[in-house]
Amino acid sequence: MGGLTAADFTVLENGRVRPIRAFAPVQLSRPASPAPGGWATTVTPDVATNQIGAEDGRLVIILMDRSIPVGPPTTVARRVATAAIEALGPQDLAAVVSTSGGIPQNLTADRTRLIDAIDQRDWSTRISKEQEEIVGKEDPLSDGR
Repeated sequence: MGGLTAADFTVLENGRVRPIRAFAPVQLSRPASPAPGGWATTVTPDVATNQIGAEDGRLVIILMDRSIPVGPPTTVARRVATAAIEALGPQDLAAVVSTSGGIPQNLTADRTRLIDAIDQRDWSTRISKEQEEIVGKEDPLSDGR
């Protein structure tokens, strides 16, 4: 599918149509045909490089903000981040970083690593009920991090 223009989209804000001020279509290359058995596209390569090829691709940075409340908002944030990862094209690279510290996932095309980084912890600063039972009511990030 291709050939979409700004006229093909409608942007609503609080139920009111808003103008589209900028639009740039992105053409992604088609993925190569999978090898017989399909395993070649599902196995993570055991060699990594920092050389980016000449092919076009996007750089996607997923920022997990420490202000995400515990509970359903955290679940929604994880779902949105995972959907972004699953929508990556074959030449795209993504990274996961956080405003609350933790171990970032540097730019990679490895979707498993990216999703593991999203699922690694609770991104909020508020203590969940489970954490409170273990460490008390003190905010673990109150030390100024």
